[in-house]
Amino acid sequence: MNDLEEYVKKGRSTPGERQQNERNHPTGDWPQLEWMDGYEDYIAQFKE
Repeated sequence: MNDLEEYVKKGRSTPGERQQNERNHPTGDWPQLEWMDGYEDYIAQFKE
C-alpha cells in the first residue's frame, strides 16, 4: 500500500488512532479514489 492510500484508509496522515472517513454522498461513490487497490471494497462500507 502506498502512503496516500494508507492516509485515506486511516483517515489521517499523522500518528494516532484511525479516524473514520465520513461519506455522505447518496450513492456512496468516491470517484477520486478509483485508483486505489481495493476501491470497491473500501467504499462498500459507505453504502451500508
